[in-house]
Amino acid sequence: MFERKPDFADFALPFLVRCALEEQCAEPRAATAPGTRKVLSENFTDLLLSDATPPEIIQSLLRVIVFLRTQGHRQEDSLSRTEAPGASKARGWLDLDYLCVSAAAARCGAYATALMFLEIWADGRQPRDLGLTRVPVFQSTIAANQSATWQTLLLHIMKSLDDPDGFYGVEAPINFSTLVDRFEHEGNWNKSLCAHEARLAPVTSMLDLPTSAIPRNGACLPTQVGLLRALDKLGHHHVLDGYVDALVANRTSGGILPPELSEFQLEAAWRTSKWGTSLEIPSAIKPSRTLADLGADHGGAGDENCQNCQPGRQNGDIFACLRSLYCEDPGAFETCMDSALMRCYGELRLRNVEVTAQLTITLRALASLVDILDGQQFLSVARGGESIPHLNKLRIIWKARLEALEADSSFSELEPYMAGRSRVLDILRKKLNASAPVDGADVNSVFREHQIKYITLARKSGQLQLASTALHQLKVCQRQGQLAASDANESEISATCDPEVFLQEINLLWSQNEHSTAIRAMKSLLDTACRKETGVVSPLAITRRLHGIILCKTPRFLRNVSCSSRGMRAPQGKWIGQCRTERPHVVAEQYLVKGINLMGADHPCEATESADDPQLSKRHHSLARYSHKQYETVKDSDDHAAAIKLLWHKRAEIDACAEQIAHAKNAKAKAALRHQQSKLEVQYSADREDAQSFINRQQYFLSAAVENYVRCLTFGNSHDMVVFHLCALWFANSDVRQINSLMKQNLRCVALYKFIPLMHQLSARLNTPTDSAAGTREAEFQAVLSELVEKMAQEHPFHTLYQLFALRVGASTGSSKARALMGVSGEDASAGRHQAACAIWNKLAATEKLRRIVPWVEALANAYNELAAFPIPPTSRKEARGPFPVDKRLRIPRLLQSGMRLPVVTVDLPVDPTGTYKEVVWMQSLDSTFRVAGGINRPKIIVCEGSDGKRYTQLVKFNDDLRQDAVMQQVFVVVRDMLRTTLATRQRKLSIRTYKVIPLSSATGVLEWVENTCPIGEWLVSAHKRYDIVGKRISRQQFQTFSASEPTCRFAKGIGREIYHRRTVER
Repeated sequence: MFERKPDFADFALPFLVRCALEEQCAEPRAATAPGTRKVLSENFTDLLLSDATPPEIIQSLLRVIVFLRTQGHRQEDSLSRTEAPGASKARGWLDLDYLCVSAAAARCGAYATALMFLEIWADGRQPRDLGLTRVPVFQSTIAANQSATWQTLLLHIMKSLDDPDGFYGVEAPINFSTLVDRFEHEGNWNKSLCAHEARLAPVTSMLDLPTSAIPRNGACLPTQVGLLRALDKLGHHHVLDGYVDALVANRTSGGILPPELSEFQLEAAWRTSKWGTSLEIPSAIKPSRTLADLGADHGGAGDENCQNCQPGRQNGDIFACLRSLYCEDPGAFETCMDSALMRCYGELRLRNVEVTAQLTITLRALASLVDILDGQQFLSVARGGESIPHLNKLRIIWKARLEALEADSSFSELEPYMAGRSRVLDILRKKLNASAPVDGADVNSVFREHQIKYITLARKSGQLQLASTALHQLKVCQRQGQLAASDANESEISATCDPEVFLQEINLLWSQNEHSTAIRAMKSLLDTACRKETGVVSPLAITRRLHGIILCKTPRFLRNVSCSSRGMRAPQGKWIGQCRTERPHVVAEQYLVKGINLMGADHPCEATESADDPQLSKRHHSLARYSHKQYETVKDSDDHAAAIKLLWHKRAEIDACAEQIAHAKNAKAKAALRHQQSKLEVQYSADREDAQSFINRQQYFLSAAVENYVRCLTFGNSHDMVVFHLCALWFANSDVRQINSLMKQNLRCVALYKFIPLMHQLSARLNTPTDSAAGTREAEFQAVLSELVEKMAQEHPFHTLYQLFALRVGASTGSSKARALMGVSGEDASAGRHQAACAIWNKLAATEKLRRIVPWVEALANAYNELAAFPIPPTSRKEARGPFPVDKRLRIPRLLQSGMRLPVVTVDLPVDPTGTYKEVVWMQSLDSTFRVAGGINRPKIIVCEGSDGKRYTQLVKFNDDLRQDAVMQQVFVVVRDMLRTTLATRQRKLSIRTYKVIPLSSATGVLEWVENTCPIGEWLVSAHKRYDIVGKRISRQQFQTFSASEPTCRFAKGIGREIYHRRTVER
C-alpha cells in the first residue's frame, strides 16, 4: 500500500517511527540485537549526511524529527532542565547530531527548521565551546573557498530567510565571502561587482601559464555567478550578454554552460531582444507534460513529472515564450506556454512554504507569463481588425494588476515583471507598426505609459541605469515615429519629443547629481514651449511658466501631460533652493510670492470644501516644507543673532551718549557728543533695518509655511502628517496676529478629523486670556483654538468630549516646569483651562446634535470616577483580588438602564471622516462585580459587554495621573500608522501594540486591559524553574564562595543561566 500511495506513506512514517521507539522503551531489558533507537539513529544520520540523498527524503526525515519533538518521553524529566523546549523530547527518542540535522534542513530549503535545530544544538554550550565547529554535510552547499562552520551555516540560513534584519545578528567571520554576502544582502551591487572583479583578477593573470596551472572553470564558478548577478542587478544587460558569450566561446566542453550561467544568458537574451539567436533551452527545465494532463492527476503519482521541474529556471521559459511571440508561431507559442505554466505549477507544489521569497519568484514569473499570454491574444485579435476595444480592456487589466503588485513589493522584486511587460509591448508595437499603423499607434501610447511608470519607479528606488535604459528605449520608439531621417541631431529630437518624456529625462539628470544640467534643461523645455505657444521667447513668459510648473498651475502647452509628470518631485524652484545658486529671498520673490498669488487666484480655499487634488496637495507640501526650512534657517541664523546683539549695543551707546550730554557743562563737549550721537543714530537706523529685514524674512517664510500646510491638508490626504508641523508652528507663534488670522481664514476648509491625533495637545492649550496687551494677542489665539476644538467636538464627539471633561473638572497642569514655560502659575493655568473647557462644554450641550451625547458622557465619566474612588472593603489575603460586588449606592450599575448609548470607551474607534459613526461597538451592560489588580493604588478591573457580544475588560485607576500615559499611547499610535504605511516596515510586519488610555481627571482614568499577556518578571520566575538547573541545585556553600564586594552581575553570571532567549523557542 505504501508503494502505491507515497503520500500516505509519508504521512504515516512519523507515527510508525514513534510506535517502534515506544515499543522498545516499554521493554528496555529486551535482549534483541541492536535496539531500534540505535538503528534508526544511525540510519537517519547516514541519510542526512549523504550528499546523494534526495531532498524529498530529507524532508520526510525532518518531519519525523519535528513530530518526535512534540511527543512526551520518559527521559524528558532528566533532560528538560538543561535543554531547550522540545530538545529533550527529540533526544529521548533518537540520538542525533542536531548540527548535521540543521545543515541537512538548509540543503533542502527548510531554513526555518534549520534555524530551530541549530538553536537546539547550540543550547547549553558556552560560546567558547562552540569554536569553529565544522559541518561536513554543509560543505557542498557553500562556496569551495569557504569553510563550512556553524557560523557560515547560520549566515546561509539568515540570508535565505525572509528576515532582512536577521542577517546582521550573525557574528560571521571576517573574510571575503561574508563581506560579499553583506554587499548582496544590502543591495550594494557596485561594491559586489568590484569585489568579484578583484577575485577574478588572479585567474585572468595566469593565462600565460601552462594549462595545468590554470584553475578549472568550476573553481571560479561562484565568483563568475556573483559577477553576473551584480551586472544583472545594476542593469548592465548588454555587458552581461557579451560576458556570457565570451564564456561560451572559451569553454572546451562544447560551449555548454552550467545551469547557473545559462540562466543569466537567457535573461540577457530576452532583456536585450535577441530573438534571432539560436539559444537552446536546457532540457532539464522542460516538463514532459502539458496543462491538458493536469486533470488526470488525483494522487501522489501525478507529481512525478512535476518533480522533474528544476526550480529557479524561469528565464528560459520567458525567453522561449517571447521568442515564439515575436516569430508569430502559434504552435510553438502554445507548446512553450503550456510547458512554462506546467513548470510553474510544479514549482508551486514543491516549494517549501518556510521561505516565501522563493514562492514570490515563481509567482512573479507566472505573472509575466500571463502578460505574454495576454499579448499573444491581443495580437491575434488585432490581426482580425478589432483591436481598440480589446486594447482598452487590456490596459485596464494590466494597470490593476501592476497596482496590486506594487502595493506590497519593492522595485527590486517588481522590476523583472515590469521589464517583461516592456518586452511584450515592444514586440506588439513593432509587429503592428509594420502591418497596422493605426493599431501600432495605440500600442505605442500604452508602451509610453508603461515606460514612464517604469522610469519613475526605477529612478525613485535609485536604479538609475535601469531608468536610463528604459528612457533611451522610449526615446528611440518616439524617434522612429516622429523622425524619418536617421541622422537627426539631438537638439531636433529634444524639440520634437514628448514634454513628459523630457521631464522624466530632467528628473533623471537631477538624480544623477547633474544639477546644473537639469536646471538648464528645464529652462530649455520651457523656452521651447513658449516658442510653440506664442512664437516669441520672452523672459517674463518663461518666468510665469516656471511659476506654473513649480506650483502646479499647468500651462496650456502641458495640458496633455499626465498627472504623474506634472507632479515632479523636484521642481525648478526647489532645485535652485537646494543648489543655492541664488539667495533664499531671491528664490522666494521670483517663485514663491507670485506663485502663491497665482495659486490663490486659481484655487481659492473659499471656493470648495472637499477639493481632492493629490498633485496640488503635493505641490503645496513641497512649498510648505521649503518655507518651513527657510524659516528655521533664518530664525537660527548666527547673522540674525549678531544683528540683534549689535542693535542692542548701538542702543546702549546712544543712551550712554545722551546721558553724557545731559551731564556735560562745556558747550564744545556737548556739540561733540551730539555729533557722535547723530552718527550713532545713523548706524543704529541702518542696523535696525538689517535686523528688521531678518524679521520680515522670518515672518514671510512663517506665513508661507503655515498657509501651504493648511492648503496641503485641504487638497489631499496623502500628506496628513503635516498637521504636526502645522500645529507646532502655530503654537510656537501663537502671539503672531498674522498667523492666527491665517489659521482662522483657512481652517474652515480643512477636514477636522485630521486634527484628531492632536486632540490632547489642542485641549491642553485652552485657556482664558487676561486683559493685558499680551492677553489681547492670546485672546486671538484662544478664539481660533476654541472654534477649532468646538467644531471637532461637534463632528467627532467620541474622540474629543472625554478630553474636555477632564479639563472641565479642574485638572491642574502636569508639571511646574511646564507652567513656568507658559508664564502662569498652577492655579491660574488650571482656572483658565477650566473656564475655557466649561464654555465649550456648555455650547456643545446646547447644540441639537449633542444635546443628549454630552450629558451621557458626563454621567459615564462621573460614574467611572466614583467607582475609582470607592474604597475596597477589607478582606482576607486569599480574597484580596476579589471579585467584589459593586455597591448599589454607585451610579455605574444603573447607568445603562436609562437608555444611554455610548461606544465602549476602551475599544479603538476608527475616525470616520463623514462623522456618521455607524460601525460602532456600543456599551450594552456592565458586570455587577469587579476585581482588583496588584499595585500600590490597587486599580479596579471591571468588564463591559459590547453590542457585538464581546466582553471588554477595563482597568479603572485612582490616584494616578494618566495624561502622560495617554500622550505616550498617542505617540505609539502615530508610529504604528507610519509602520503600516511604509513598504519596508510593512514587509517586515513591524508594528507596535497599543491600548486605549482615557484620562478623566488628574487622578483618575480608564485603560484598556490587554489580554493574553503576562509580566516579564512572572515569566522569568517560571522559566528559571523550568530551565535553570543551577538555580535548583545550588547550595549555601556556593553562595558563600562569592564575597560581598563582588558585583551583582558577576554573582548572577556565576550561578545562573541566561534563559530569556528560550521564550522565542517556546513560541
